[in-house]
Parts: sequence; structure tokens; C-alpha cells
Amino acid sequence: FDFQLRVFERSGVGEEAYWPPGIWNLEFTMENARKEAEVVMFGALDDLFAKTGITPKDVDILIVNCSLFCPTPSLTSMIINHYKMKPSIQNYNLGGMGCSAGVVSIALANDLLKARKNCNAVVLSTENITMNWYMGKRKSMLLSNTLFRMGCGAVLLTNKPRSGCFASYTIQSYLMFSASGNLRSIGFFTLLGHILDIVMMRTNQYMKNRMQKESGALLWREKYQPLREMRLPLI
Repeated sequence: FDFQLRVFERSGVGEEAYWPPGIWNLEFTMENARKEAEVVMFGALDDLFAKTGITPKDVDILIVNCSLFCPTPSLTSMIINHYKMKPSIQNYNLGGMGCSAGVVSIALANDLLKARKNCNAVVLSTENITMNWYMGKRKSMLLSNTLFRMGCGAVLLTNKPRSGCFASYTIQSYLMFSASGNLRSIGFFTLLGHILDIVMMRTNQYMKNRMQKESGALLWREKYQPLREMRLPLI
């Protein structure tokens, strides 16, 4: 407890961050995990519908990503049932993809909008901590208890021509590389303590993306500047 308290005081987590009731009551159940998901997902979607002016029945594609909580019925099914969305809605529930799931979800929505005209796609990203509270004493595992809180984000993507003048951003292009084929990229899941491998793999992937995306815009010395500063070699 003392270690977690020290980390929490230095974590920068504000007073507006919340733990779900299941953690406060030490009841790490599926029911409480669903309640946590409902609170954050429905809250984010209510705000999205209010700001954009669309209704739940206007949604043609729904994508939800949550890495650690993948129940049946799915999170997308919970949303469709709650808002009584139309039966023809395409829905996708992504799990187990960690922090990359948000970007993957946007890419999936972008591809689906290319295949279907005049559609609205909603992407929702969240994480669920009720059933993932660590009760042991290993300090490296206790960090997640102090850093993660309830939260959710939702965004509307559309290819409807009349919505272009109201959009905040336009997706020009995106680029993704998968390092899953390299054992070192998943080593920190199977072999604890390989922090250097994590840093090197992420640096390598960052450089691949940056060089591919900005090959015509940056000088070579600018492309390699992050590596020189970190003093890490390419893998």
C-alpha cells in the first residue's frame, strides 16, 4: 500500500479520475465490470450524439475496442441494445490489442467507409479495470493499480458529403506496421523485465513509420535524430 501511495502521489492523476465501484467494494465480478463498461460507454456516446446532432439510428458502423474485457454478449451488443440501433448496423468488437487498438479501430472504420458510401461510423475506445485489479506484492505489477482509471472516448467518422464542412479533421492517409512476427516484440508479455527490448522495438517501429510516411519531407539526419538522442541501435 505504501508503494502504491507513493506512486499515486507522483503519477499526476487528478481528482476527477475515478475507480469503479467494484474496486472500492473489492467485488471484482463480471456484473460490476459490465456496470463500469456501461457507465463510461453510454456517457461517451451520449456526449457524442449531443455534440454531433446525429441519433443512434443514424449510425451505420459501430466499432468498440477494449483490450481486457471481452464479454459475451459483446460490448457492441450492449450498446446496440441500449440505444435500439437499427438491425442492419455493422458492428465490430476488438479485444486483446492493447494501446494500438484505438489506431486499428480508426483504420478499420476508414476501410469500411471506403467500401460503403454515405455512412456514419462510430469508434469507441475504452478499458475496463474492475476485473484486472492486482492483489499481489510485485511492484512492477502494482503500477497498473495506481495509473489506470475509468475512461472512454468516442468519435464519429463519416463519408457523407454534406458533413465535410462540419468535420474537425480529415483522414488523408494512415500507415501501420505489425511487429508481432518478431519474438522480441512480445517478449515483455512472456518474459518479465525485458524493458530494453520494449524500448528498442518501439523505437524501431516508430522509425519505420516515420521513414515511410515522411520519406519525401525530411532530411536523413532529421529522420534518425530520435535514435541518436536515445542512443539505441536499429534492430
